[in-house]
Amino acid sequence: MIKRIRESGGQDLLLGAVADGEFLKRVGTDIVGASAAALNVSLFTMGFASGSLATGALGFTPLAAFYTYSTHKSGASGVEVFGVGWATGTAGSARQSFTGGSGLSPAGGDASSIGGDAGSKFVDVTAFAAGGITLTWTAGVTGHTGYLLVIG
Repeated sequence: MIKRIRESGGQDLLLGAVADGEFLKRVGTDIVGASAAALNVSLFTMGFASGSLATGALGFTPLAAFYTYSTHKSGASGVEVFGVGWATGTAGSARQSFTGGSGLSPAGGDASSIGGDAGSKFVDVTAFAAGGITLTWTAGVTGHTGYLLVIG
């Protein structure tokens, strides 16, 4: 039976109780069992004309949000765009990866030229908290469909 583990610096770490399904965690000079916190997940369907999508209260603190979208930029010679994006931790943290569309010119990891609007974000996360997540599209972007997956 193993009762202790010696680390490279010579310190002996005592092995405590570990139950089924637990991982090992160092606490001071002891190695003990610990369990991971439950993961919260919510999935939202998007389908609206323009502006913003607000989830309402989540009941947990979000760590990351992933979204897919298909949309249209009005007044931009019929620009149709679809892609994916993600955000972590704060409002304004949106990053986007455009997967296709007509009239779209990539300009970096979080911005694009959409129908001549060089460098504009296509969609941004304007609220990111337990009180809810809000996705806000740039002016003139209409006809959103897609999904929002929130993990916390």
